[in-house]
Amino acid sequence: MQFRHLTVYQLTQPMEVEIANLESLLAANPFRPCGMLEMHTEGWVPPMGEPGKNLVHAGAKAMLMALAIEEKVIPSSTVRDKVADKVAEMMEADPGRVISSKEKKEIREQIEHAMLPHAPTRRRVTYGYLDLDHGRLVINESTSTKTSSFTSALRTALGSLPVAPIKPAQAPAGLMTEWLSKQDVPADFQLLEDAVLKDVDGEGGSITLRKQDLLSDEVRSHLDGNKIVAKLGLAFRDRLSFALDANLVITRLKLSDVTTESLIGIDDADGAALFDAEFHLMVAEYRNLIEALAKTFGVASMDGEDADMKEAA
Repeated sequence: MQFRHLTVYQLTQPMEVEIANLESLLAANPFRPCGMLEMHTEGWVPPMGEPGKNLVHAGAKAMLMALAIEEKVIPSSTVRDKVADKVAEMMEADPGRVISSKEKKEIREQIEHAMLPHAPTRRRVTYGYLDLDHGRLVINESTSTKTSSFTSALRTALGSLPVAPIKPAQAPAGLMTEWLSKQDVPADFQLLEDAVLKDVDGEGGSITLRKQDLLSDEVRSHLDGNKIVAKLGLAFRDRLSFALDANLVITRLKLSDVTTESLIGIDDADGAALFDAEFHLMVAEYRNLIEALAKTFGVASMDGEDADMKEAA
């Protein structure tokens, strides 16, 4: 159990959620596959992936959940061709007829409806955990569409979900650009060899750098030419590596071999024990990373103080 992405939401007010209560709330909307005439279904599944298991996996003072979403796949190109054929057929039957946009829309909807029963399905599972001790919701996704699906489903289950995207006091793009310009990366972080640079005004193109010294003269010339850092490859205390974007969304997250050494010796045959050990390790390491990022970028806490102010107090 490892997340590949981290999108972090901050709780805007304290929550009191018991494990047993959360389990029963999620159980009110279990996942089921799409019916013949359904385009989309979603519901909660056991995080361990085994039917009949709990819908909440608790450990390390965090509660892990998994939302499954299934969608029918209807190729737009196929629908477009069928609509064109139907329109051509109607015009052939009545050469003087003009097919309005409204009629074409109705034809498209009829065709999609007729294709639904035999359309293949696509399923994905999004994982996220509530860390109430630290006032956060952490989701294993990097796109707003997928994270919104998770938060919306969890809000429906709980009745309310007081969370908001984390808000840094310092613009991440500007601060990461400064790191490269001044060749000065904060303690605990190490530069890797990949980054994405883009024009400050957003009107120009972007440059993707891979396997390159980010403190080189070439990179410095890009920064001097009105480029800023949009994404930066980093390591944290030699325990994990990741890419950080301008919204503080983490991608390409990977625990190092040194970090996962503690898992050696756990019986692979005991899936539950290994899953639990991996989850405990994962949550502990991600907490350290998120706290370090919050301090570096001045992310406001639940009580409204940024990390630096809170530490100073």
